[in-house]
Amino acid sequence: MGDDCVADDHDRGGGGSDEADHAGEWDGATGLHHPLYVADEYVLLDHLTRGWVILGVGAGGVIPSDPYVVGVEASELHLRFAAAFDAMMRLFESTEPSRMETEWLAMREAVL
Repeated sequence: MGDDCVADDHDRGGGGSDEADHAGEWDGATGLHHPLYVADEYVLLDHLTRGWVILGVGAGGVIPSDPYVVGVEASELHLRFAAAFDAMMRLFESTEPSRMETEWLAMREAVL
């Protein structure tokens, strides 16, 4: 059918992460994934690659079936992305526990 849904973010990148000579690229579709998990996996990859990782974020939904498969309306992706990006920036910029609640997202005492 031509549709593809990547269930595991580890399948998206980080190839060659054992070689610090090359930057690994990893994307987190924050409109479809919880921002705490995206940020946490990025920090892990950053550590494993000794800083040679690039995080790409976006609303997701490039493949039309992805939002449908997880029960998200495509029209909601940009609003979800804005909230998720804000949550990730809070996590990256602070060592204090972060708290945030939206219609679709809850973070309680979240820390990286």
